[in-house]
Amino acid sequence: MSRRFSIKIRPQSDFELDLAPLLAVMVKLVPVLLLSSAFIQLMIIETDIPQPVQEAIDRQSGSSNQTLVSVEMHPVDGYRFKVQKNDQLQVELVALSQWELVQEQFEKIKSLHPEVFRIELQPHDRIDYQQIVRMMDSARRSKTKKFPLETLQKEKSLQTDYMFPEVLIAQTVAGE
Repeated sequence: MSRRFSIKIRPQSDFELDLAPLLAVMVKLVPVLLLSSAFIQLMIIETDIPQPVQEAIDRQSGSSNQTLVSVEMHPVDGYRFKVQKNDQLQVELVALSQWELVQEQFEKIKSLHPEVFRIELQPHDRIDYQQIVRMMDSARRSKTKKFPLETLQKEKSLQTDYMFPEVLIAQTVAGE
């Protein structure tokens, strides 16, 4: 008779997984991620807006015939206020040294266009953050005047000191 040969393979049970390189990478990577997340911040400024003003903002965003108000902030030329309505563009320029005229210009635009609650800031890349925040604060509320507010109930006449509570910032990252 023929003999059968069987090969017996014994599993090697002394195999160990070396996790030291993986742990070394993690120990170095976690602090880097934590430090980098401290420098990246997404900031949202929540403000309490009265309900009639919020309703007017919602109506404005649904309207097809909108008036666009924008402010270009340039470190040399100053502040350029642009109002565009029905393909007509009005431009007013305020020098950097005349900051008190900025609030007056916002109030003038709001008096002419009481239905507008949104502006767009277009700061130059050399404009510092404090100047942008100061411009936003000036645009949100009037310190001296009240403006008529259209409500859904036409019989009520409301007035508000909110001018442009919805501020959009454009061109925040320069791609040169």
